Amino acid sequence: MSSLSSEFLEGVQLLGVTLDDFQKASFIKYRDDILKWNENINLTGLKTPIDIEKILFLDSLTIINTVDIQKETKILDLGTGAGIPGIPIQILNPQANVTLVESQSKKTKFLKHILDVLDISNSTSVENERAELLTHKREHREKYDYVLCRGVSSIAVLNELCLPFLKMGGHMVAYKQGDINREIEASLTGLKLLGGELEQIDELNLPKIKQGRKIVLIKKISKTPSEFSRKPGIPQKHPL
Repeated sequence: MSSLSSEFLEGVQLLGVTLDDFQKASFIKYRDDILKWNENINLTGLKTPIDIEKILFLDSLTIINTVDIQKETKILDLGTGAGIPGIPIQILNPQANVTLVESQSKKTKFLKHILDVLDISNSTSVENERAELLTHKREHREKYDYVLCRGVSSIAVLNELCLPFLKMGGHMVAYKQGDINREIEASLTGLKLLGGELEQIDELNLPKIKQGRKIVLIKKISKTPSEFSRKPGIPQKHPL
């Protein structure tokens, strides 16, 4: 399959985006290399080009009407796996600076490869590290405008992992789905302790896009205490 599916292109249009030829070629290369590497490394459970385009790429781009990505915006993609959502966001916004964080070394090998293939290694970097440890490194702590998280962790856990990375006024952007009211409610006490506040929840129900997709936006309003994030595994076992 040497072109992008009509479903992906129509979905992108519904988001208000027009891809140029270079961006289309980048998505094709990215899709094909995910499928090729997936034969030996478990990057994703998706096996077809159209699933990669819709469930990974298109879903990654659903935040573009919620967040304001400008020139030199600093973005951290936490638990990126195959580079999702950070690389699709980078392809769409080549002026941004994206850091991909992935703890599994096999996946970071793929990430470094694909950054070279797409010729975006000057604006995109890879960190093979646990978030709980990376948050305490000076070059990353409170340095980012946005932290993106598309994983399955609860909002309470994500708050602790993400907020230490954010500069004042920055935002955590969590991709969620379904009824998250209880999850949000359970996170509010810890959120205040970590220096954040719930700003908005956007719900998207557009054709071609995952139904019930919610984008949760958390704003950093005060400094995160130095003891957070706690040691690896503790935020998941004992959420604030």
